[in-house]
Amino acid sequence: MTNLITQHTHIRNLQSDQNGRPGAPQTCRSDPPELTLCNAVQPTHQRHPPPSPGSLQAVLWAFYLAQYMAMILVLWVAAAATGLRTFTLHDPGVLLLFFFLWGQCMLAFSFMLTTFFTSPRTATVVLLLVTVLSVQAGTTLLLQNILNPDIGDDETPYLPYMWFPPLVLLRALLWLIYGAAFKSKLEWSNLTTYGNSGFFRSLCYMAAETVVMAGLTWYLEIVLVPGGNNRHPLFCVDDLKSWFARRAAGNDAETTKETELAPMGVSKAVSGGRDDEAADVKAERERAEAGGGNQAVRVLNFHKVFPASGANPPKVAVRDLSFAVNKNECFGLLGHNGAGKSTTINMLCGLFKPTSGKAHVAGFDLSTDMASIHEQMGVCPQHDVLWDDLTAAEHLTFYARLRKVTKIAQHARNAQEKDARQQHHQQHQQQLIMT
Repeated sequence: MTNLITQHTHIRNLQSDQNGRPGAPQTCRSDPPELTLCNAVQPTHQRHPPPSPGSLQAVLWAFYLAQYMAMILVLWVAAAATGLRTFTLHDPGVLLLFFFLWGQCMLAFSFMLTTFFTSPRTATVVLLLVTVLSVQAGTTLLLQNILNPDIGDDETPYLPYMWFPPLVLLRALLWLIYGAAFKSKLEWSNLTTYGNSGFFRSLCYMAAETVVMAGLTWYLEIVLVPGGNNRHPLFCVDDLKSWFARRAAGNDAETTKETELAPMGVSKAVSGGRDDEAADVKAERERAEAGGGNQAVRVLNFHKVFPASGANPPKVAVRDLSFAVNKNECFGLLGHNGAGKSTTINMLCGLFKPTSGKAHVAGFDLSTDMASIHEQMGVCPQHDVLWDDLTAAEHLTFYARLRKVTKIAQHARNAQEKDARQQHHQQHQQQLIMT
């Protein structure tokens, strides 16, 4: 579990840096702040922006669960081959249910804990300490209850410990071990009564805590994790108020949107002229509206309004923006801090959903073809994501594999192997000189 949390903290930091840290515009390195879309669209399938947070978490969950179940399978085969009674005596179906539920509970618990860490090293140290203490103290506390005949099937003495998933695991494991030691078989017929119902209750705790911690992970990622859209801890209350207000008003989504934008001076995007529009802005808007096969990126009437947070009113980040980028063109998007440059790029990448307006990238609609756009788009964030533990070649290999760039990954691996051979040769030469 500690290794899983450390790995996931690494990945969360990577995702956070790619999405941009809070308050830091996602720009190419420059001062004063500016953003340059270098070769905005390239005809290659080898450049991909980071996947959306939800899809990434689902993929990681499935990967970690498959990895865990594979480890359990290896352990099971080895235990059966050596005649370990814990695996050979009890019903295989019940054991599989136990390991599967614990895997889900462990993943939910680990994902939740990663929201409190930004450093993998800190996560490793803290979690190793917690693991050692929980195993030592938990075993002592649980054995006092299990071996006490006066407790029986009374659940009250266990309740102070059952909120902590590792202790739930220990309780179930102790019953499996004691059952194997005294040749008391666990099977489906006695599942609910085995160990004074302690084993079945442990399974119920695992299932319930998986649901609770998965929900807490979703909530903490919204309000706590750096690099995301950190919202007020009571954002659900504001969302409910807004929902009830819309229901009471009886307006559809478009009317509600216009009502929210109007008091902030944001007019509805229309294709006609605007009286206060500068001539060059008008010309660019009309060029984007006209379209054409040479336009790689086409943005039409982009609006982005962030909802109110606490006492702060709604924030207009992008107001009625239209522009187009031609193919094979370097396009610079300039503006002062807070002008909406990063928000615009985030909307084009699919990280933020526009409040209104539309865009096309490489001919694909931003609202319906985001997956196709991801296959054509590459994004370079402001901050480098580098680790002291990896060499330059290892960084290239990691990112190439992450983006499915197989040729570059092979070149990076070859370079890494060459560096290793050279280092070995130098060490060998030094040993010869010393002798």
